[in-house]
This record gives sequence, C-alpha cells and structure tokens, in this order.
Amino acid sequence: MILVAIATGGLLIGLVLSWQAARCAHLVWSAATLAVLARLLLQVFSALRRGEVGLDIVAALSMSAAIAFGEPLAGNVVGLMYAGGQLLESFAEGRARRSCRIALQSVSVGLTLSVGAMVAAACGYLQPVEGAILQEAIDVAVILNALRAL
Repeated sequence: MILVAIATGGLLIGLVLSWQAARCAHLVWSAATLAVLARLLLQVFSALRRGEVGLDIVAALSMSAAIAFGEPLAGNVVGLMYAGGQLLESFAEGRARRSCRIALQSVSVGLTLSVGAMVAAACGYLQPVEGAILQEAIDVAVILNALRAL
C-alpha cells in the first residue's frame, strides 16, 4: 500500500511540477522511482538467496534503465505498475486464505453433523424421514456457510 502511495504521489506531484519546473518534476519522479526500486531490489535479492527467480527482475531492470537513460517518468510508471501488482497479489492471497479456511470449516462441520445424524439414525433415535430431512438441513447449512467465501 505504501509503495502504491509513493509511486502515485510521485507521479502526480511530478505531473503538476512538469508544467512549471521540468527539472523538479524529473527529481520527484526519480525519487519516487528509486524508493520503489529499493524495495523491489530487496525483494529480488531475498528471492534469489532462496533460489527463486521471478519476473520482478524485469521490473527492476526497467526502472534502473529508465533512471540511467534520464527517463524517470517511465521508471515511475513501471514502479506504479509493480506496486499495484504487489497490492493486488497480497489482496488475492488474503482472499484465497479466507476461502480455504471457510471451505475446510464447512467440510469438517458438515461431515461431523452428518456422521452424528447417521449414528442417531442407526441407534433408532431418528426415523428414516427425519434422518433424510436432517441430512438435507445439514447440507443447506454447509452450503450457506461456504457461500461466505464469495
């Protein structure tokens, strides 16, 4: 979230400054790009130490090249795309964890209630019709619980 704010803020402030003071706009874009690039490089190096290679290297090279060739606006835009992608990835990861937790909860509760109903029916505490209705109620409750993941 902070990286998105830095990249967006740098982009907007630089655009405002570009009408009056182009040199200042370049400095703002460069500073915002370097801030995002620093975080990105830390992430790339830690991933490389773990033996993982990702496409974040391409973003780091793009931002570095933009700064080196005097195109800080392009670097800032790439930084904003990278930061936005990181934000979306963390949001999706949180949603996936929540969905898995709810699915596991639904399955375990549903199985527990179904086994309990079958034992009650086998012991004669439930008539066949009552057991069928109870099983349908359990199924509906499990489905409604699973719908929370949406």
